[in-house]
Amino acid sequence: MQRVGSVQQMAFEFSLELVEAETPAQRLAWEQRVLGWPVSVTPLEALDGPLPASTALAELPSQPGRPATVAGYRLPGWTGGRGFYFSDGQTFVVAVEREGLAKPSPWQPILARGRWQRDHWGAEWLQVEETQALP
Repeated sequence: MQRVGSVQQMAFEFSLELVEAETPAQRLAWEQRVLGWPVSVTPLEALDGPLPASTALAELPSQPGRPATVAGYRLPGWTGGRGFYFSDGQTFVVAVEREGLAKPSPWQPILARGRWQRDHWGAEWLQVEETQALP
């Protein structure tokens, strides 16, 4: 039987230095770079400072037709038609931008102003009238 190492081998001291935890923005950047999308933090959580006053996406169905401002970000993927998937980290909906309004980039935090719409077939969506990128 052959032994690995020897008694003359040098011992290493593995003392750990305390390292500061990364910020949510740093974690988001690494996750997007390495994995391609965020896993443990949403783009809204990585923003500096508080979010502007807005309505949660989950509350929109109870306010059809009324103007609303929501904070969220575009999810990657195709809706099968016009529009894009929009999330606030808790809920996601289909958002349809008005004619001439450009779709935001995936994962870009935005403030969207629009109205919750419902048609007679039961389809529901957020009709986006205006978007503003969040810093």
